[in-house]
Amino acid sequence: MNLTDIETALQEALLPTTLVVEDESLLHQGHWQGPSGIVTHIRVLATSPRFLNTGRLEQHRLVNTILKPFFSKGLHAAKLTLHAPQDS
Repeated sequence: MNLTDIETALQEALLPTTLVVEDESLLHQGHWQGPSGIVTHIRVLATSPRFLNTGRLEQHRLVNTILKPFFSKGLHAAKLTLHAPQDS
């Protein structure tokens, strides 16, 4: 699992107009020791029409559902900043 895999999954599921996924694993060294070379902490900024007419909790649930396979492979935390197109 790498950052590209995560970006691809989010891109395919959300069809975002904006998508930025950053690996923040190095910022958390010593906090949580995942497998070596694995992305453990990410920051996601996304604007997607899938978020239209949804609340923040529903948006986060959707993205966490997309990320669920990655959590089982070593991803430990995801900081999410999500917007519908009219919000950005």
